[in-house]
Amino acid sequence: MNIEWSGFVKGDNFVPDLGTYNAGTKSQTGTLTVKSPDTDKTYTCSVSSTTNKDSTVKNIDVHLNVYDVKPVSKDTFASTSTTISCAISGLTTKATVIWKKDSVTQEGTEEGVLDTDAGSQVSTLTVANPQNDEVFTCVVTSGEYTSSDPSETVVNLNTFSVESGSKEVLIGTETVISCKITEITEQMDIEWSGFEKGDNFVPDLGTYNAGTKSQTGTLTVKSPDTDKTYTCSVSSTTNKDSTVKNIDVHLNVYDVKPVSKDTFASTSTTISCEISGLTTKATVIWKKDSVTQEGTEEGVLDNDGQVSTLTVANPQNDEVFTCVVTSGEYTSSDPSETVVNLNTFLVESGSKEVLIGTETVISCKITEITEQMDIEWSGFEKGDNFVPDLGTYNAGTKSQTGTLTVKSPDTDKTYTCSVSSTTNKDSTVKNIDVHLNVYDVKPVSKDTFASTSTTISCEISGLTTKATVIWKKDSVTQEGTEEGVLDNDARQVSTLTVANPQNDEVFTCVVTSGEYTSSDPSETVVNLNTFSVESGSKEVLIGTETVISCKITEITEQMDIEWSGFEKGDNFVPDPGTYNAGTKSQTGTLTVKSPDVDKTYTCTISSILNSFSPKKTVDVALNVYAFEGTGKEIYRGSTVTLSCLLSATELVASFSWASKEKDAIIGADDSNYLIKSDQAHKDGKQSSYLEIKSPATETPDVFTCEAKFTSIPATSLALELHVYDVNPSSEVLVQALSSTKLYCNISNLGTGSAATVWWIRNSDKEEFDDEEGNNAVTGTPDNSNQVNYLSLDSTLTKIDDVFTCLVEVTEGETAEFEVTLNTFTVNPIEEHSHEGKTAVLSCQITGADKQLVVKWTDDKGEDVSKVNGYEIIQGEVENNIQTSTLSLSGEHTGDDGEYKCLVSSDGGESFYSHSVPLNVLASPNNDEGFGAFVSDHPDKNDNS
Repeated sequence: MNIEWSGFVKGDNFVPDLGTYNAGTKSQTGTLTVKSPDTDKTYTCSVSSTTNKDSTVKNIDVHLNVYDVKPVSKDTFASTSTTISCAISGLTTKATVIWKKDSVTQEGTEEGVLDTDAGSQVSTLTVANPQNDEVFTCVVTSGEYTSSDPSETVVNLNTFSVESGSKEVLIGTETVISCKITEITEQMDIEWSGFEKGDNFVPDLGTYNAGTKSQTGTLTVKSPDTDKTYTCSVSSTTNKDSTVKNIDVHLNVYDVKPVSKDTFASTSTTISCEISGLTTKATVIWKKDSVTQEGTEEGVLDNDGQVSTLTVANPQNDEVFTCVVTSGEYTSSDPSETVVNLNTFLVESGSKEVLIGTETVISCKITEITEQMDIEWSGFEKGDNFVPDLGTYNAGTKSQTGTLTVKSPDTDKTYTCSVSSTTNKDSTVKNIDVHLNVYDVKPVSKDTFASTSTTISCEISGLTTKATVIWKKDSVTQEGTEEGVLDNDARQVSTLTVANPQNDEVFTCVVTSGEYTSSDPSETVVNLNTFSVESGSKEVLIGTETVISCKITEITEQMDIEWSGFEKGDNFVPDPGTYNAGTKSQTGTLTVKSPDVDKTYTCTISSILNSFSPKKTVDVALNVYAFEGTGKEIYRGSTVTLSCLLSATELVASFSWASKEKDAIIGADDSNYLIKSDQAHKDGKQSSYLEIKSPATETPDVFTCEAKFTSIPATSLALELHVYDVNPSSEVLVQALSSTKLYCNISNLGTGSAATVWWIRNSDKEEFDDEEGNNAVTGTPDNSNQVNYLSLDSTLTKIDDVFTCLVEVTEGETAEFEVTLNTFTVNPIEEHSHEGKTAVLSCQITGADKQLVVKWTDDKGEDVSKVNGYEIIQGEVENNIQTSTLSLSGEHTGDDGEYKCLVSSDGGESFYSHSVPLNVLASPNNDEGFGAFVSDHPDKNDNS
């Protein structure tokens, strides 16, 4: 369809639209947008067909009525019920109105009534508890055309709070009362009323604080003297239609009267403050140096006011307390502080308890004062025995001490010290009792043995309370004190145990009163006379004459000394000794001539002059010990061990060894020696050993074993070590001989030493028994040499038998040597010689395993080895053959005859010989010559 709008002037304010056909709903809606309607108006909508030009045009009137809404915003007090409204004008019919806040419909709405004449309607909303900056919406819907869209108009409700700062203050104390506005967004106007303008009042409207959205108006009252109510009027500075808020601010005035006091120090007392002008009971606390005090009584409000007290249990001098009063009507009021002084002084009683007859001073001391005080003494008769003195005020210490000197106290007595002010006659007189108690001390001196624990004492009488007692020596407090117990007779006995008393010791019994500890202590001398006894015990080598002793020191006279524990006889000689005034000592001795066993003897000491002196017995021990060891004689090259043995009951030794030959102590780093010593003391035996490896000394060496002790001198033993040589050898054994010998010869024997020798045939490992034709001979030492041999029948032995020779010089030290029965033969070698030519005679030894000794003799039996022209060659052993030769130069070729080659075995004295005849021929004319004739002629008389 075609829709056209009319009834307006075309322009930006109007926007017609014919709409679009909707086939679904078979409808079409034309619209006219009016952008800013400002008055009632009727517009015409003309409808006609777009296809049928002959169709009738339909005109429809469309009305647009306009109304206005005026919001009536408001400033009001927070939390106080109020009403806001919106005024609607231009209505033809009553509109529908609701109120919303944050899209929530509010209760308390009044739509209002249409004033038909004016065409207006006022709708209200009651806000029961308004808060700051609340925003409400007045929603208006047309009553004429209900399909109209509702309109929404904002109505603001601005609120603020006003707080009254009423106070209750001490009269005459400048103070500030206030009127505080909160929850505001701008500076407010604050005015004060209820007073006459002048210097006593200073109003101030304050300044808006955007951060806290607050403003505080104040009224300073410089010297309040009576209760008064002032008015604080608050209104908006920008909205003159804003309600004026009037607040009453009260200022109540009270008075406080301090009740200061003078009193005795350390004596409980009460101070107070009297509060008047209160309307409500005040809160009261007491302070000292900002510290709240205990003992406060706030008091009760009555017609005469309120009296608060503070009990001071232990007052001290010039104490200042503060009575702090806080209004009970207006608790936000500043508390008032009123000073209350408590002036005190202290009186100290200088009572004492002293030794009878000892001049002393008792006192009455006043402290914490600011002036000279009056002090008077009473309780005695005036005279020379008493000297009172009131003393002088000391500004530095704020004190004064009155004294009473009692020159010779002999009994318990109480005196009175009366103290009063010299300037304030109304001052209370303070009477103090000062006691003087008297006691006596009796010293109980003693004679006793030095170093023996004993007890000395002092007896204290006349006490009222157990005294404190210490003992001193040379100003040093002693241990071992017993103060004692106060008995029913007012008597106390104190003792001192002296654990190790010395001669003429002086102790002091120091007594201090237990009743009055400030009393000067008394000192009473107690003597302890002592003497010491020293036991001269000993440990000696058995059989050595010795002297044991009993020495008394720190004595002043001859003492009696007796010995016991032995049978009288020549072996014991007791002697009491003689007093030595110079050393204040005496030594008794007991000589024991030949001690042979450990023994304890008793030395009994007593005073010769004082028969009541206790006897002192002292044990004196005499212990004996033995130190033993023996030297040894051993063969060269063997290892031997020397030892020394200490037998003692108490001693423990450390050992060392020294060599006379080395002239030095043997050290641990000497590889030829090894020292071992018993460290533990077992069964009274302790040994030390010296192992000597392969000693080679040509002369006897002496080794010293020394035992060192901690309590007695060292002792030593000299042990001789003698080294002998053994030369084992065998004789020659040949088939033609009947017997031979094995030798075991010893050299370098010690003087007086002899060796025991026996033989073992190795083939049966048993000792060789004498058999027919066999005989073992042990020789007799001759100049340190001893020849020992075993004679064997050749028919009973085997060639190359091996025997062992066993040698013992020192008992237990056995040496073994093997001897082999060697066999060999000697064959002559024929030679030919011519006169004037050198002749050579030879002996060939077969079966020799080592070089044998060969000697040549002439037919006279004389050794030719030293004859000029004779040369002997022993010969070397090659393939068990040794050839010895005798060369005769040409000038001796005329010495024809029989020569012998004598072959000696290791036995030394036995030998085997061959005769070698020499025949010299005349020189021939040709070179053939004649040979020398050599034949075998054994000598049967040579024992070979």
